[in-house]
Amino acid sequence: AVGNVGRLTRITAGCNAPADRELMSKSPLHGDPRFAVFHATGELARIPATGEIYPARSRPHALEQWLRSAYPTETVVAMLDPDFVFFKPISEHPSLSLVKRGKMVSSSGWGAYGDDAGPEYATGPIWLLDPADLLMLIPEWKSFTDTYEKHGDG
Repeated sequence: AVGNVGRLTRITAGCNAPADRELMSKSPLHGDPRFAVFHATGELARIPATGEIYPARSRPHALEQWLRSAYPTETVVAMLDPDFVFFKPISEHPSLSLVKRGKMVSSSGWGAYGDDAGPEYATGPIWLLDPADLLMLIPEWKSFTDTYEKHGDG
């Protein structure tokens, strides 16, 4: 609780059993009107063409389900991983004001896959972007998770 302003939605995938959904709905934030849980449905980690299970495949599919069911009213969404810890509020990030349609802000210092990937691809969460841009990126992201060489769980 570092003082972030805004809503937080936990998006889960692979929680198809009621007990799994109940577990993933637990949070110290339960009861806070700014906190919600969205459970994506389906077997999103399975690549249809090969049957291979690739956990990272779930992310764009789950995000798409969430955007189509509860499109954010905010002009900026922040995508982050569940194991992140913040010492300062994201809502006070100095580059937040730069985010607009067609321009996102992300962390740096992440490695990129492939020998020819330049430093512009060495980014990772958190990603701050317009929700319309996120929705526009999802089809290509889904395609990549099915076709590109896999490294770990994503």
